[in-house]
Amino acid sequence: MQGESTKLEWFMSGASSRFDIPVYQRNYNWREANCKQLFDDLVKIIKHNRKTHFFGSIISVLDHYGPEVEFLVIDGQQRLTTISILCVAMYNLLTHYKVFCEEQEYIAKQLWVKFLMDEEVHHRPEIKMRNIKDDQEAYLKLFTNDPQQFIMESRITKNYLYFYNRILEMEIPVDKLYEAITRLEIIKLTLDVDDDPQLVFESLNSTGLALEDADKIRNYVFMGLTRAEQEYFFTNYWNPIQKATNYEVNHLIFSYLKLHYKLDLELGNAYFDFKDYMEGRGITTEAFLKSVSVYAQLYGNILYGTTASEALNASFARLEKLEAWGVRTYFIKLLKLVKDGTFSLETVEQIVLTLEHHILKRTLCDIPPTAMEKSFRIMLKELQGFQGSEEAYLKLFMDGLDKADAMLFPQENVMHHTLEELKLRNAILFEEVLAVPAN
Repeated sequence: MQGESTKLEWFMSGASSRFDIPVYQRNYNWREANCKQLFDDLVKIIKHNRKTHFFGSIISVLDHYGPEVEFLVIDGQQRLTTISILCVAMYNLLTHYKVFCEEQEYIAKQLWVKFLMDEEVHHRPEIKMRNIKDDQEAYLKLFTNDPQQFIMESRITKNYLYFYNRILEMEIPVDKLYEAITRLEIIKLTLDVDDDPQLVFESLNSTGLALEDADKIRNYVFMGLTRAEQEYFFTNYWNPIQKATNYEVNHLIFSYLKLHYKLDLELGNAYFDFKDYMEGRGITTEAFLKSVSVYAQLYGNILYGTTASEALNASFARLEKLEAWGVRTYFIKLLKLVKDGTFSLETVEQIVLTLEHHILKRTLCDIPPTAMEKSFRIMLKELQGFQGSEEAYLKLFMDGLDKADAMLFPQENVMHHTLEELKLRNAILFEEVLAVPAN
């Protein structure tokens, strides 16, 4: 790996500089708070006359698969994309005369050629930043300067509008804002041919603000593929998986591994369990993505309430309000059994509605979440290993809830006790239970 300190301006304005974000990278996800911090830092650079400001590291790797020699960004995409969004906002404001400075046209031209557009490629301008598909679509719309065309739900658009409005406040003149950007410094690191991008990626994200396991898993799945393969698998599998789960891929993968690998997983360790699962069983990328796609649809059925049962959909919606997320894996397994023809939708409807009532009682009586998670884990283990009939499992399930009710609630009618009495009883009970050391 070769590294050097350099100005961000020089890095982005190099000959034929294009910044390709591979599909295995996570989507752009900087929030307004991150953008505020960046803008505040730029203001301070000018107000305190700072000569430089460290903007982090940018790590890239030579792309051997593309028709041209290009460098793919494997770390630093969020910062590069954010600076590009800020520069688009500045460029639009300058060229449409919403803000003014002495060197109006010059500053706009510098933003265009140094940060936004590569004019050396095939003798025609080409956008420097090439984000993941949905992000890139939103990014390109910004150049129209037409809010009617903007993709408003995109984080890229939201941050553009934040910068746009913040620049209009003129805390510092726009030419000074540009000057502040030119004072940003980075550490530029380029991987050698013999460097393993995956190991570097894991090392970079082992400390500090870690990526979600789903981001690391996506990196693992896509990094060793050719560019054409990456585009195919992202378009046909990964992006539909993200959309089906409302981008909650982290929780989907966690549930998937619990169902296919082992039940006793920890959410924070899912990436390494995934590696063991893939490498230990020799599973191909396409086989994995095909299988996960099925479970993504089931996850979406729960999340959006899109099963064939209105009662079941309503129950899922109520459970979302109760934040009973720990039971989602169990529900996914139930819906998979329906899909496979093992259980009827009516049986699953009865199970879910009964479980909803049980969870509501637990919630009202302040049963600790740790105790609820343990119950869900036991239920899932029983369902995973069950070999009998649908009717036999339904009886097993009902008997299990009856036993749980006998321990958690008084044998007399619950309505004979005040809510305060039930809460106090369970607080004492679970304080004693949780205090007993595990065998």
